[in-house]
Amino acid sequence: MIPIHTRNFGDIEIASEKILNFSHGLPGFPDLKRFTLIADPADLAEESAVFYWLQSLDNADVAFCIVDLMRFMPDYNPLVDAAEIAVLGGNHEDYLIYNIIVVHDDAKDICVNMKAPIIINPETREGMQIICQNEDYAIRHRLFK
Repeated sequence: MIPIHTRNFGDIEIASEKILNFSHGLPGFPDLKRFTLIADPADLAEESAVFYWLQSLDNADVAFCIVDLMRFMPDYNPLVDAAEIAVLGGNHEDYLIYNIIVVHDDAKDICVNMKAPIIINPETREGMQIICQNEDYAIRHRLFK
């Protein structure tokens, strides 16, 4: 287990196999390369979690709230360039897809970024954020009506 310090969760330990590598960083955060997924403490079990935190291991103050959008919108299908995501390796059908959300006090104001999903290969633990080609996907889409 590896001890890490986070702003939101304090000092925690993660298994080394939970470290994700974003070799190009994230847009706006090019120097942050190592992350981990932390299930939201409001969820009772990690395997049933809806919301996660993409926690930077390079900067304790950086964590993004993310969601598996397909649990809310089964038709969500981001179109991405296969060559662009090939750097993740493995079979793209096994990739995990998450979307960054902006949390507000009022649940009806929670927005999700449908245009730029986070894609992770769980086998290689490589990840990236990519702009999808879907014209109708918004950067700020209300999650709840």
